[in-house]
Amino acid sequence: MPHLWAKNWRWGFIFGETILIFALANLYLLAKAQTPQESVKLAVPNANLITQEIRAENFPFPVQWPITGEISQDFSKRHAGLDIQATYGAKIHPLGPGVVIEIGYRVGYGRVIVVQHKEGFSSMYAHLAKTQVEKNQPVGLQTEIGSIGTSGWTTGAHLHLETYENEKVVDPKNILP
Repeated sequence: MPHLWAKNWRWGFIFGETILIFALANLYLLAKAQTPQESVKLAVPNANLITQEIRAENFPFPVQWPITGEISQDFSKRHAGLDIQATYGAKIHPLGPGVVIEIGYRVGYGRVIVVQHKEGFSSMYAHLAKTQVEKNQPVGLQTEIGSIGTSGWTTGAHLHLETYENEKVVDPKNILP
C-alpha cells in the first residue's frame, strides 16, 4: 500500500511550495519593515525622545489613564511609549478630550488611533483589536475609542500608548495623573 504522500505527491508538493513561498514572503516583509521605533521617526519627522517633567495638574486639559492595567514595558530610548497589559477586548478611552486625526494600520504597531489634544499634545493607541471612532470625530473622556488587542508585533494583549508634545515623543507617565 503506497504512502498517502506518495499517492498524492502533487498535493504534497503544492502544500510544501505554498509554505516555502509564505515563509520567504514573511522574511522579505520583516527585512523591509521598520521597527516600531523607526516607524515613530517616519510618522513624526525628527522625533526626539524627551523626558521633560509635565505634570497632569498643570495640564491644559483633563487627563486620565486610557485603561486600567499593569505596565509591562516602560518608556525608554528604545521604547517610545508605555505598554499596559489588559484583557483582550477591554475598552480604551482617550487620554484626554480631542479630535481623532488618524485611524489605520502601522507596521509593528498594528491597528492604531491618534488623537490630537489641545496645545500641541497628541496621543497614539496601538495594537488594537478594533476601533470605535472615525477620523475627525471629537472625543471626550468617556468616549470608547477602541478595544485591547494583539494586532501588530505583540507578545500578548496590551495597549501601547505614546504621547507627543509638538511632535516630540514624551513619557506618558509624565502626563498621566
